[in-house]
Amino acid sequence: MQRTAESKASLARLVSVANRSRRFRVPRKGIIELIRALDRGPLPPVASGDMSIALLDNPEMIALHNRFLGQTDPTDVITFPGDPEMDFAGEICVSLEQAAVMATALSRNQADELALYLVHGWLHLAGLEDKEAYDREQMRRYEQRALAHAREAGICLTVSACHPKCDSGTRAERELSQNPRFISQSQSS
Repeated sequence: MQRTAESKASLARLVSVANRSRRFRVPRKGIIELIRALDRGPLPPVASGDMSIALLDNPEMIALHNRFLGQTDPTDVITFPGDPEMDFAGEICVSLEQAAVMATALSRNQADELALYLVHGWLHLAGLEDKEAYDREQMRRYEQRALAHAREAGICLTVSACHPKCDSGTRAERELSQNPRFISQSQSS
């Protein structure tokens, strides 16, 4: 697949990661490396511009799901498209709790489930849909291609449980979570 000038520009994109989970820790470096590997991969390109990743627990994810999609059940990933005029590619919100639940149910590793959610969100930003059967099949093929590319690039995410009394992330992560670039943090609907 030929990469476009726009997608090559995304190789240097700023990736902001905010871990707002009180239950799990995920090193930001691995997530940033995964997004950059996806930008370089044999995949449909995501528009250039900054990208934000929000790692959430189920209550916050359910609130987003209800607010933006009118549904009150937990979900794994919600993607918000960006605004090219603002040099913003978009935001991927994932539930670390849902990744833990599904990893257990499917006998998978939680970090692998998180990688799948991030890939899925990235593919939505690249324009793929999954509402119709054909689109879901195409999405699954691209997910497998993207995950294989990430493995070949040596990308490995880790997720660790957090002590119940620990705070919500590092100082930098708390500051990033207040960044107005995060759509999930915005007050307008």
